[in-house]
Amino acid sequence: MKRFLIALLFLVAGGVSGKYAGRWYYAKHEVPAAVPTRPVTFSEMVKAGHYDLVDREISASRKTVDPENFTADGLLLVRFAHSVSTEMVLMSMIRDGLRPATNEELLAFGAEKPEEQKKYPVVALSQFLQDPNGEGFALCLDWDGNSRVLVLFSLDYEWNESYRFLASRVKPASGFVKPP
Repeated sequence: MKRFLIALLFLVAGGVSGKYAGRWYYAKHEVPAAVPTRPVTFSEMVKAGHYDLVDREISASRKTVDPENFTADGLLLVRFAHSVSTEMVLMSMIRDGLRPATNEELLAFGAEKPEEQKKYPVVALSQFLQDPNGEGFALCLDWDGNSRVLVLFSLDYEWNESYRFLASRVKPASGFVKPP
């Protein structure tokens, strides 16, 4: 709760000072992702990425993924100019009309753009995996110098400026009627 209040105060104060005043990140660019043409399992998506190392907690999933759950508008990679907490990343995405990418969108991105994770780690923050102690983890495409890896990082992790966060634009709600 303390971290959230500090993040909220930081947001109200306008972010960092100096060169990046009023801006949370300094790079955001669109990237393509392969969208499956038929329903597939989460494990099949992991296999399609041809990762050299996969965290055993990730590969155990048998959930079916529907292609309709993928964004067709393209994804964005968001980069911050300084170290940030998970709360800060999520708050800045919401502020800018973005949503964090799903784990499935991250896997599709990894399959389509395998060289990207050799340049920088890429994280999806929309779905968290939880351990028995209640600690949350985010899915991350990473590079250990020799291998492409699919790993879990604690949400308490302080994300440094080398991390990229996969995001999508929030689609406007439809079907709502403006009250009289």
